[in-house]
Amino acid sequence: MNFIQFLLNPPTGLSVGEILLVSYLLGIMHGATPDEHTWPITFSYAIGKYSTKGGMKAGFLFS
Repeated sequence: MNFIQFLLNPPTGLSVGEILLVSYLLGIMHGATPDEHTWPITFSYAIGKYSTKGGMKAGFLFS
């Protein structure tokens, strides 16, 4: 079983610490990939900056 497969389909019988670790890593993976919840906020910050450079800075800071 490879690491990604382990994260996406964890086996039964994990300890509480292992469950927390898997949950944390899944949260990191989810945070690294923008979705429908993050892009509208980033876009609104970019509009508020009135410049491409300011918008990119806000986008990188947010993500």
